[in-house]
Amino acid sequence: MPNELVSFVSPVYKCRDCLIKLVEEIETVCAEIGVDYEVILVDDNCPHGSWETIVELAATNDRVIGMKLSRNFGQHSAIEAGLGQTKGDWVVVLDCDLQDQPFNVKAMWDVAQAGNIDIVLAKRETRTDALHRRAFSFLFYKILSSLTGTRISADIANFGLYRRRVIDVFNSWHEEQKYFPVMIQWMGFDQRTVTVKHSDRFAGKSAYNFRNLLTLGARVILSFSDRPLWIMSAIGSGIAAAAFFVTLIVLVRALFGDVIVQGWTSLMLSIWFLGGVNIAAAGLLGIYLGRTLREAKGRPGFIIARTTNTAKADARV
Repeated sequence: MPNELVSFVSPVYKCRDCLIKLVEEIETVCAEIGVDYEVILVDDNCPHGSWETIVELAATNDRVIGMKLSRNFGQHSAIEAGLGQTKGDWVVVLDCDLQDQPFNVKAMWDVAQAGNIDIVLAKRETRTDALHRRAFSFLFYKILSSLTGTRISADIANFGLYRRRVIDVFNSWHEEQKYFPVMIQWMGFDQRTVTVKHSDRFAGKSAYNFRNLLTLGARVILSFSDRPLWIMSAIGSGIAAAAFFVTLIVLVRALFGDVIVQGWTSLMLSIWFLGGVNIAAAGLLGIYLGRTLREAKGRPGFIIARTTNTAKADARV
């Protein structure tokens, strides 16, 4: 009986010096587990020569599959592109900078096989990121969990082992914006976690700055959840209820001749406040309408410009 095939998917951006060691460590852990493997490296149009390194690796190892996107579409689009290429019975998603250590896949594999589990996620014991980044991540994931109705932890990212059927479900969704961790949590299935050490970055630096993280957060929330609309509706209903009771008070006082002309301060504050709420609500509706239009157009979430070794991968299946 042939060994099971495990597909490793790694988005690549600004980390060309990590790739050789990444493939070596994947090869080592797969030999230890006793499985066949393929490594799918997705170059998210990195300007620092990552594609050349991927081509060199693919030339010496036919288990390395390279994909280059036509422009920088973002980490999660690169992950989606790689997942669409996978042929494995199991799939591992991990970053290329070796903060996600491939040797931890052995522990994930043991948990999955022992309990017939569909998803085994890496839970980071400690994080090596800067304090402000950890604090922002904690707050971001709390808000994200609340607004998407899922349980997302700042200690769990993309790194994990996923059964084939989980990836098939993910690939079947035709949405322009796919945020992998949220969708995995939304799916359900039998999930477990394995505690791992979050290692230092082997080379390169993070492509995410504070602005990028905020933009990503907004896109994820608006793409995945309609709760902001409900929140805005609740705010509007609360203001309307308050206005109704104030109106009753004013009418009662008017009936008893107790209305006194006041200054303009409270009036102007009310006008500006309500105007701001109306504009914010209209803007939020506009954003959702724009996203609906983009989904209706059916544009792809990524475009593959080049590939290498994909034909050999098809031949192995």
